[in-house]
Amino acid sequence: MKNTTKIIRIIFLSLSCLTLLTLLVVILYNFKSLPQEIGIHFNGHGQYDLMGPKSNLLSYCPIDIITIIVFEIFQQ
Repeated sequence: MKNTTKIIRIIFLSLSCLTLLTLLVVILYNFKSLPQEIGIHFNGHGQYDLMGPKSNLLSYCPIDIITIIVFEIFQQ
């Protein structure tokens, strides 16, 4: 049972990192073609209610990585 839990955690961590890396690559690849201001917060109807510079997209990846690391530390 303990080995299964460890394997599941490793798979989850690997998939999370792969997803974040893919997101970062897609953002960087398309960065020049994005408008200068983009919707950065959306309401319950899927409409943006807060605009911000496109550079805000790059701040999400480090925040996600820190969140994953914190969760991994506190789960042990």
